[in-house]
Amino acid sequence: SVEEYDSEEERHCQHYCWEHGIADTAIFSSNETDDTILDEAVEYSAVADAISGASVLLADVELFDVFRGEAVGAGKKSMAFHLAWISSERTLTVEEVDKEFSAVVSTLEKEFGAKVRS
Repeated sequence: SVEEYDSEEERHCQHYCWEHGIADTAIFSSNETDDTILDEAVEYSAVADAISGASVLLADVELFDVFRGEAVGAGKKSMAFHLAWISSERTLTVEEVDKEFSAVVSTLEKEFGAKVRS
């Protein structure tokens, strides 16, 4: 059967819940990094692994845009990610998600020298 979702975030979180045996009532929140500017040599898999490891509440990491050009500088690229946070116990507060997002940003800055704008 084909399921319909209200948003892309809901689809990702429902898939995560199904994969991990979490009840359908799990509550999620999401945000995006508008710009994560990195050296061209940094691979997506390394960045995704670092993001995933930075937060226990992070349910999904999805790359949705890569940009190269004068605006980001020579030898650099900009990667934009959609991040989905989840708790099977309760609705996450804005402060909780902000704290987790800050941990992700800090990890990217430390591990890759990235410049992140949200």
